Amino acid sequence: PPPPAVGAASRLALGPFDAKALSLPNGRAGSLHFLECRRQRKLRVRAGCEPEQIMRVHAAALNFRDVLNVLGKDPSGQLRPIGGEFAGTALSARGAALYGLAVGACATYARAALGR
Repeated sequence: PPPPAVGAASRLALGPFDAKALSLPNGRAGSLHFLECRRQRKLRVRAGCEPEQIMRVHAAALNFRDVLNVLGKDPSGQLRPIGGEFAGTALSARGAALYGLAVGACATYARAALGR
């Protein structure tokens, strides 16, 4: 079956990396109409990287830079994952509340670097 609509994302099961996890990838520039929710692949903490945390996203911001990116008008000329600012809970660390910046935060789960 197709993944649920964007508005249904907040009602998904809370299990870690459940089959209903969604992301909003930016695969094609030019119009907001090209955006579509897709099932999210499982994230893992990367070995050898700075300390990072996998978290369940509860809120993510879509800002002007994201819109420029989707429209193909980002000054860098690169297509980037959508969303940067987030609020969520850690999958480890006993569900600790997290907020800050995470690349591709418009998803059910995201990876964020831990502050020093």
